[in-house]
Amino acid sequence: MSEFDENRYRSSTTANGALLTVSAPGAGEFCPLTVPRPGSFLSPVKPSSSFKVPKLLQPLKLRSLEFKNRIFLSPMAQYSCEPGTGNPSRYHLVHYGQFAMRGIGCIMTEATAISPNGRMTPEDVGIWHDRHIPRWRAITDFVHSQGGYMGLQLNHAGRRGSVYTPQLLGEHPDLESHVCPPEAGGWTDVWSPSAIPYYEKYITPKQMSLSDIETFKNDWLAAVLRGIKAGFDVIELHASHGYLLHSFMSPISNRRTDKYGGSLENRMRLILEIALMTRQTWPQDKPVFCRLSVTDHHAEGEKDSQGAYISWGEEQSKIMIAELVRIGIDLVDCTSGGLDAKQKVAAEPGHNVPLAKAMKAAFPNLPLGSVGLIKTAAQAEAILQSGDADVIHLGRELLRQADFVLNAATEMGAVVQLPAQWHRAITWSDLVIPGP
Repeated sequence: MSEFDENRYRSSTTANGALLTVSAPGAGEFCPLTVPRPGSFLSPVKPSSSFKVPKLLQPLKLRSLEFKNRIFLSPMAQYSCEPGTGNPSRYHLVHYGQFAMRGIGCIMTEATAISPNGRMTPEDVGIWHDRHIPRWRAITDFVHSQGGYMGLQLNHAGRRGSVYTPQLLGEHPDLESHVCPPEAGGWTDVWSPSAIPYYEKYITPKQMSLSDIETFKNDWLAAVLRGIKAGFDVIELHASHGYLLHSFMSPISNRRTDKYGGSLENRMRLILEIALMTRQTWPQDKPVFCRLSVTDHHAEGEKDSQGAYISWGEEQSKIMIAELVRIGIDLVDCTSGGLDAKQKVAAEPGHNVPLAKAMKAAFPNLPLGSVGLIKTAAQAEAILQSGDADVIHLGRELLRQADFVLNAATEMGAVVQLPAQWHRAITWSDLVIPGP
């Protein structure tokens, strides 16, 4: 065996010297252990004194976790549960498992509902019941067997709830209403800070009472505790794209006059309560993320002519991020929009990068992620090299090319680890592999 062959996977020997393949710890069933973890940088393809490890392939340590590279899977709804159950299925195991095998640095779940009325559609996944724990555990165990880390994005859809899936709407584009009725699995107790519909084809939501808000917080805490039992490594607050936490933050959707509405302090109150609760409950050696819409992209801006806030924007985001840092949030994923039907977004490659750059200038020591039509390794590497972000969150591009880590490494003249079972895919004689 060559030097690298001996380190493809961990092996042991019997008392008589026979070789035994070691299984990955915590896999739940036998799975060969690959060392180092899939997705880890190994070497340049060709020896060169000028070669520098691309930042995209450099590890990032957050609390006790060392992510093997800076390519993270963005949360992307799959609408693939048996309607009404919230149960992740074998589809979800394969969907998330493929990214673990292909070396993605962190694999984030789709928006996972903390309560039945926190779903977007009847087909959304959830973690509102103990029956969900073993189903998620099967997925996190497999991800761990491949040396991966898995994040749980908690969400309540708020006024964007009880609608048909995009697949159904795509088949029936002329529907006058997007609301999913009870006979098709929908629900009527759609919550929002104020009784303002997301847009005309959505249901008019119920303004949450203070009792509803307490129920929401209790549901959130219970979901965090289930996430611990389900074996997740990271937890993320979904405070973007018009869902409940975001809708409390923005004056477009929040017209309350109590302690959860009006002033910026009041509009931030719920998310900061949730952030503090999450950080205090989640294991202290594991990170907490927040996905934040930095701006609503409101056509009239963040403030009116008198200086009053009329939408959510960069100025308020900086104030809130400062509070999240104080609480102990470890990474903010900078996205935008999703709340205002009249938003003005230039949907071009990297369109959210300037928002991450602005937040990075204000918080240089806070790890930040950027997302939004990032399509190539060169584009992603340039963002990291500029210092505008610390990690790259990829969504649709990973659906198009699940092998993004391998392809990016090849494009940048690097070799990354593959699962031991896939090593035949590489011609080892063409590579320069470092020793142990």
